[in-house]
Amino acid sequence: MAIPKISRTFGPIHFEDLDPHRFGIFPNVHHIGAFRAEIADMCLMTEAVPHRLDCKKEDFNMLYVKLYSLISRSVGYFIISVSGLLYVQRILSEPADRVIPLALTAIATIAALSALCFSYVPCISDEVDKNSGLYAGEKFLHSTLLMIQTLFLKYVADQLLAIDSIKEILWLQMTISITVGVLLFGIGGYAVTMAALGFDSLNKTLWSHFEKLALKNLRNI
Repeated sequence: MAIPKISRTFGPIHFEDLDPHRFGIFPNVHHIGAFRAEIADMCLMTEAVPHRLDCKKEDFNMLYVKLYSLISRSVGYFIISVSGLLYVQRILSEPADRVIPLALTAIATIAALSALCFSYVPCISDEVDKNSGLYAGEKFLHSTLLMIQTLFLKYVADQLLAIDSIKEILWLQMTISITVGVLLFGIGGYAVTMAALGFDSLNKTLWSHFEKLALKNLRNI
């Protein structure tokens, strides 16, 4: 009985049934053609339904983009939070003349981020991304104002504690120190929170826009 010829074509690959006598040393040689046909059918089925094996190029590329986005947002949020807490710790424990350079640097950085957000918003066409960028700019601006308050409060507290008449009154000195410490911790902590929220919103907006462009470019390939 003659074995039927079976062939399949998958892209540039052509599966063709070979003559069984070429493989006479194998006992089940008559199954080779059918086996090759099954492989070709699997390839065709994978191309028709790509999510079964996740083999589409754009799926893998978008997975990398989303992974980088998650890492960037998580690490950035963590670093800003830790840096803010260290700033609050220093402004509580060190004199004003040693804290001012650090505070001015932080204020300038956050103010620049706020200005960049407000400049970036008019360039965005998507309404959701535009609102997110505006939200980030407002949070950075709010954080800047709060950090300026901590700087002024620290300066006033150090000047009050340097007065000789206050130095002689222990309870007044302790009252000023505790009150200023609580205010600095509260205002500084809130400033850090605003900066972290602004960073998260801006970073999320930029990655979201990048994902849309990446997906669009992949589909055009």
